[in-house]
Amino acid sequence: MQDEMIKEGRDVVSRMKLDGQREVDSMKQRALAQMQDQIVDLSVQLASQILNKELTEQTHQDVIESFIEGLES
Repeated sequence: MQDEMIKEGRDVVSRMKLDGQREVDSMKQRALAQMQDQIVDLSVQLASQILNKELTEQTHQDVIESFIEGLES
């Protein structure tokens, strides 16, 4: 009887450890995904700022027109 209770206790602890590790892994994956999203957003913002500084008004207009033409085809 006592051996059976000890075994059950060990099983419970083992399951709790596995559940805890799964939760940690899941949280880690979510955090990594959020970081990747933030990196993408920051990269786009940076590229946009660089392009805005480097494009003349005429070049900017050409890019917009080219984009619109691409949407129409």
